[in-house]
Amino acid sequence: MEQFVFVPLAVAGVILQVMVIWTMTKGAYRRYPGVFFYLLVLFLTSVADFAAYVDPGGFGGWYGNIYFLNNLLRQFSGLIAVVSLLFLATRSHPRKRATRTRIVLGTLVAVTLALLFSKGDSWGLYIVRVFRILSITNALLNVVLWFELIRTRNRDRCLLLVCAGLGLN
Repeated sequence: MEQFVFVPLAVAGVILQVMVIWTMTKGAYRRYPGVFFYLLVLFLTSVADFAAYVDPGGFGGWYGNIYFLNNLLRQFSGLIAVVSLLFLATRSHPRKRATRTRIVLGTLVAVTLALLFSKGDSWGLYIVRVFRILSITNALLNVVLWFELIRTRNRDRCLLLVCAGLGLN
């Protein structure tokens, strides 16, 4: 029964991802390169997850590892997307350099803490804990991004909508 729900949703998701990537190739990838990178990673990992789900035997018992690796890749690329949007949002900030340095250092500290202090009895448990910390970091950076966009006088509505989409994702 699960297959009758998962397969159509996965196919629809991949089709929508291709449509968004195709739309971004018309010029938006220049303005939002981090988001474009995230979408490419999301598409490739979704295809890999779908292939592993359809034929788990073809991966020789690596299905679980592929799933965890794909989730980590999605989280890291999501962090890159949000940080790139933060850079875009702070382009007119009076102390742009200091703000961007704090953003990058804060992200690096969170990633390092996630990798070093996420202990688990197994590889899967370790990855789940790293994933959780990175997910929270991503959400917090998105909130900072929203505050930064709302704070500025000349609001970029398109950037605000892109951030909303990433937040919903």
